[in-house]
Amino acid sequence: MNERIYNFNPGPAVLPEDVLKEVQSEMLNFHGTGMSILEISHRAPPTTKYTSRQKADIKRTDGPRRRL
Repeated sequence: MNERIYNFNPGPAVLPEDVLKEVQSEMLNFHGTGMSILEISHRAPPTTKYTSRQKADIKRTDGPRRRL
């Protein structure tokens, strides 16, 4: 990506290029499952493992005040 446009409007923030590249690779093969993140069920073990970790990270950084 040579020319990035930075969005300073309210809403989604600019993501680092390395994060975008990681997401790009996961589009075709989510965590080595051979399936796209768009194809795999939200209840499949690789997905629930991933979302559980994300919830734990949010709780750790945001504190116990929010229910996820």
